[in-house]
Amino acid sequence: MPIPCAGCPDGSWYADNFDGVGFIDGLKAGGHQIAGRRILQVGAGGAGASLTYCLAEEGAAEIRLTDIDHDRAAKLAALVGKTFPKCHIEIGHPIRPAWTWRSTQRRPG
Repeated sequence: MPIPCAGCPDGSWYADNFDGVGFIDGLKAGGHQIAGRRILQVGAGGAGASLTYCLAEEGAAEIRLTDIDHDRAAKLAALVGKTFPKCHIEIGHPIRPAWTWRSTQRRPG
């Protein structure tokens, strides 16, 4: 995944990941509110990390995070939780769904 980088005057480099920012902008453009919401997120890799951070920054009340790499999800939850202590982050099991299927329609089969 390309990450925008910029050279700094002192010769060092600065890089940032804008996946989360773009996703948040899309939600807002669609009229979706993030603050106070409970959110299920599948994936804690590069884009997922950016998204988790941005969701917490926007005031999500709870993020239920799951990833096939449980340790990666736990590390991300710890980092984001330290920065945004008001956002409750729960780790879901990577095999059992971290949500309950609720639907008023019949599923096929």
